[in-house]
Amino acid sequence: MAWVVIIIIAKSLKFEKYGFELKAYSLVYKNKGVNDVLIRLLGRTKRGIRVFADLSVIAGFIMMGFAFYFLLNNVSNYFVAQDNFSELTVLIPGVTLTSAPAITYFLLSIPIVLVIHEGAHGIVAALEKIKIKTGGFAIFIALFAGFVEPDEEEFEKAKKI
Repeated sequence: MAWVVIIIIAKSLKFEKYGFELKAYSLVYKNKGVNDVLIRLLGRTKRGIRVFADLSVIAGFIMMGFAFYFLLNNVSNYFVAQDNFSELTVLIPGVTLTSAPAITYFLLSIPIVLVIHEGAHGIVAALEKIKIKTGGFAIFIALFAGFVEPDEEEFEKAKKI
């Protein structure tokens, strides 16, 4: 029911001209001015961002290794020592998050995480001289997403790690 209200409001206010795409159960917002903002942010600290980006790749591999170890250890605990098994839950507002404070904190944290995470992707792309066509966010039912959309031709031409 709520989605029907969102669709009616979006269609009546002509949100499409502001970069919104509304489909059955999904809302996508694309902004074409993201590239200019990222280049301005990059202009001050190119060397620091390059070092941070390189360290982030290393940290990412270390965290993936830890996550793999944790999941493998947790699955083995499920079969061998159930007292040490840690239950994992996917966070879905209204399904696994049911209290108002938990949903509020979850919904407040998502934009912060998305802006920082996707902004970092965009800044590194700008550092590598890859133009960002659009950036934005999407909502699919109760799942949230953020994105920066690089120019595919420039992305393919960019140097590989």
